[in-house]
Amino acid sequence: MGMINRPIIAEIAPNTYHINEFGVDCQYLLIGEERALLIDTGTGLYDVKKTVETLTNKPYDIVVTHMHGDHNGGSDQFESVWMHLADIALVPGARAMGDPEAVRRKLQRMEEMKTVGHYETGTFGYNWPRYDYIFPYETLERIVPEHSTVYQPLQDGQVFELGKRPVTVYHTPGHTPGSVTLLDHKRRILFAGDAMNSNVGTRSVGGAYSGVAVSTMLRGLLRIQAMRDQYDQTFTGHVAYANTVDIFSQPAFVLDDVIENLRRLLNGTAEIIQMPSHLKPELVMPTAIYRTAATIFNPDLLWEEGEEHIVP
Repeated sequence: MGMINRPIIAEIAPNTYHINEFGVDCQYLLIGEERALLIDTGTGLYDVKKTVETLTNKPYDIVVTHMHGDHNGGSDQFESVWMHLADIALVPGARAMGDPEAVRRKLQRMEEMKTVGHYETGTFGYNWPRYDYIFPYETLERIVPEHSTVYQPLQDGQVFELGKRPVTVYHTPGHTPGSVTLLDHKRRILFAGDAMNSNVGTRSVGGAYSGVAVSTMLRGLLRIQAMRDQYDQTFTGHVAYANTVDIFSQPAFVLDDVIENLRRLLNGTAEIIQMPSHLKPELVMPTAIYRTAATIFNPDLLWEEGEEHIVP
């Protein structure tokens, strides 16, 4: 396969589009009878606004699942974007992460990781992906914003009514304090951003946006797990990485494994390794592992301050 140098679009359900941005991240467009909803804006290294408007002529809202630059980087192409209040406070950092030069450097670091390759410790083996065929760095063009974006505070339980297609927002803190998950009731699809990936953690990689207490993340994910009779598929912000065009739903056992891993952290039975970051290999962080889950965590932030230590 040659280099992926443009977004690849697939219809994963009727009027439901998966946009794979160069194998780096994913955006989703949901179209109802009256309105549409864009979930995440990617890195900002392509014209996401133009892409959306080739798929629908309906008015649409934009929601970002969290403030990280590979999900919020294209938000400055729009006048108004919805984001949870806990992450709006971190937007200046998000803008810096979304800068094309910053993203370019991040992807180049990932590409270099192909020579480092395979980490395997205890029962958990992790093959980090190859990034040498994502897209040609030298041809990246900056999308110059025409205006400043206004961030609207997103609320837990908020419903976007697209016209016989309601989509409900659920606050799932952990990856960031304001991470959210969205449930498309009509299509029975959960759009989870980075809230429940196999490598999700309660601590960001060496950055200023550390997440929340392990106990807080666990309670949020237990809520989503308890709703499983309401959805059949889960699509995340990274369905596939690096020169891949997969559009598969995340297996249900991934969420189960993450939840069990968090529980083991709280009850003191977790298997913990020191694992290098795939973004910053020089950064080694404590990581709990269980089956498919690898959870980066802050040993000093297992519980909220003053919280009774009862494992949910």
